[in-house]
Amino acid sequence: MTRNFVVVLVHGAAALLIAPLFAQESVDDLVRKLKGQAGAAAPGSPTAPSAPLAPPVGPPAHESQPTSKPKGFVTRGVRTQPATGLPRMATRSVRFSSRGIPKNIEAASQSGAVEVKQVSVSHEPSPRGIQEPPLPTGEKSYEIRYQVDPLSQVTRRTILFQADSTEFVDAASTAEISKLAMAFKNPELQAHTFVIEGHSSAEGAETHNLDLSNRRAIAIVKALIGLGVPENQLIPVGFGESDSKHPSSAPEPLRAMDRRVEIFRLEK
Repeated sequence: MTRNFVVVLVHGAAALLIAPLFAQESVDDLVRKLKGQAGAAAPGSPTAPSAPLAPPVGPPAHESQPTSKPKGFVTRGVRTQPATGLPRMATRSVRFSSRGIPKNIEAASQSGAVEVKQVSVSHEPSPRGIQEPPLPTGEKSYEIRYQVDPLSQVTRRTILFQADSTEFVDAASTAEISKLAMAFKNPELQAHTFVIEGHSSAEGAETHNLDLSNRRAIAIVKALIGLGVPENQLIPVGFGESDSKHPSSAPEPLRAMDRRVEIFRLEK
């Protein structure tokens, strides 16, 4: 049995396990998630709760576990719960160097949707045990920050790409994007802006993973725009491996869980 066949077999098994969960999720379900009402029943349902808030889908934005590989791009998140019962807020952030601020990030900062600021590089380990490596001479470190509603989180691990590419690997991936496009075009969501985050696993060069995840997030946004979603409704952001939960030495099925797309509704 060749190594390539084993890799394909592992990916196929993971897809078979995950796909049925998403296949049962309707476009209306997606719309409720993106609105931050994942726990709300369909309109008119006698079981619909009086309060539309539900626990966040997936792990909190600020929770992350250390890996065996030091990282220079650190994800941070903060949540608060106002006494008024309004939706909680989360700060999402990722760092990158001045080697080339992506055009999509620059455009989002100019529109005021996200904040980009220069930050200092700390060589002291963080509470998570992560130590930022020194930057090459002449480079600077920048951080992108934006506020989201964590209750609007949608996670997709079934949008797959060819190796080291922005080309989608199969029809199932494009079908998943088509379902997302139908949700985004719902009139109830058209007044909102959404961040499409690309996340990678920890193997490979960190800077390469950051760049590739950003280009893949852009590829997803372009596909959504091609299906009729307004361009100003979507902001692509690459996180690379900065929010991965498993080290590069972890078994492939675990590392595959880190390769995902996260979607949040932006709170300006």
